[in-house]
Amino acid sequence: MKKTVAQGTFYLTISQAFALICGYALHITLGRVLGPSHYGLFGFVISLLVWLEITLGGVSGAAIKKVAESPFFTKVIEKKAIYLQSLVAIILFVLAFSFSPFLSRIFNDPKIDVYFKIAILDIPILAFYNIYIALLNGSRFYKQQAIASIVYFFSKLIFVVGLVLLGLSVAGALIGNIMASVFGFLVGFYYFRELIGGTEEVDINDTVKTVKSFGLLKLAVPFAIVGLLFNLLMSIDLWFVKEIVLSAPKVGYYVAASTLAKVLYFLFGALSSALFPAITNSIAEGRIEQTKRYINQALRFLLLFLVPISFVMAVTSTNLVSLLYSQRYLAAGSPLAILAFGYAFISILLAILSILMANNNFKEVIILASFLVLADAGLCMSLISHYGLSGAAMATTLTCLVGVILGASLLWKNFATLVSPQSVFKILISSLVISFIFIMVPATGLNLTILYVVAALAYMGLLVLFKEIKSEDILILKGLIEKS
Repeated sequence: MKKTVAQGTFYLTISQAFALICGYALHITLGRVLGPSHYGLFGFVISLLVWLEITLGGVSGAAIKKVAESPFFTKVIEKKAIYLQSLVAIILFVLAFSFSPFLSRIFNDPKIDVYFKIAILDIPILAFYNIYIALLNGSRFYKQQAIASIVYFFSKLIFVVGLVLLGLSVAGALIGNIMASVFGFLVGFYYFRELIGGTEEVDINDTVKTVKSFGLLKLAVPFAIVGLLFNLLMSIDLWFVKEIVLSAPKVGYYVAASTLAKVLYFLFGALSSALFPAITNSIAEGRIEQTKRYINQALRFLLLFLVPISFVMAVTSTNLVSLLYSQRYLAAGSPLAILAFGYAFISILLAILSILMANNNFKEVIILASFLVLADAGLCMSLISHYGLSGAAMATTLTCLVGVILGASLLWKNFATLVSPQSVFKILISSLVISFIFIMVPATGLNLTILYVVAALAYMGLLVLFKEIKSEDILILKGLIEKS
């Protein structure tokens, strides 16, 4: 059964939460077992791979939009998308393999060539995993999408950590990443065939006409460009650290800091995944007020969670790094304190860009994303040489703050709705209050974990006191639990 945005967000948030648990168990284990130098190398190679694989999101994003707009033609879109995705994956793999030696020269590390060639074997497999996840998402089968994602991330944890513990080091971790894509693809393919495979076939003449008119490739190009630019925005600071700092352990510290900060992005990216097809559908059907309601609720939901988590993460950054990665990574505390806000801004920016793309504002999104990447690069070159790892974090955080402001302006121009100033004020005050708990009561180890729970309860209490948590929110949560 297809789900609403709220139910979709519920399922995908559970999926993302599970992905976070697996992902952080994986990264923390690798950080402790491999050490800062090898862990930094693994993180750097994966960042290059992820940036390349974002290209595969072009066809996937186009498929989501087309399925959401025209669900009757889902099977036609599947065939077209598979063909295009295969073509893109082959071209991407060949180019990546050819340019691999140059990466070693650019970043002054001969090991990059060997490991990158192993890593890119994941490209053709992940290509098909992405397509079937996209088709489930566009059809709003969020529960099945969540299950396929959970299988993917759990497989990654088992295979990556298992092969590293067997002594295969960085190479083993990269091979485990490939094996996870295989399992994720198989589950996504199974669910799609089970849910869509038995639907009635469309008339052959309509099918041919539809395939010609869809223009998936034309639509995939802006999705791919936006995906590459957005991921570049999240990776460029690490690449400049690798190039300018030239210290393997420091690269490892920055990977640790950015990995912890990305908890905000990965967890709340679920909202954007559920929001995009729903807003696409509501816009296509001319439901203006419902679209505005989706936007208002989504942004308010993001602020309710992102603001307090980023404040608390910033205040406890050094102790948090020590708790998870060990004392060897204490140097990651300073950049993490800054990146906590940076990735909160990135999460909000992702939601804003998703809404704008659902409204076909691709030109504005591409211009904005291009400007932000150039700004981030300029700030990285300027700040890293003076402030080291903290300079890289400042560059990304300042850039994304500007991105949120500009993106919100575009959102208001197109939809004339955002979050009410009263809600923003109440959330901000509540977040500042609980931050002072950690300043007044310093804690480490298990005590820090307990204090996190106390702060969460205090935050919820403040929101109730300020009447920011409303009966509508409780009814939505109750409905999610009953219908899940």
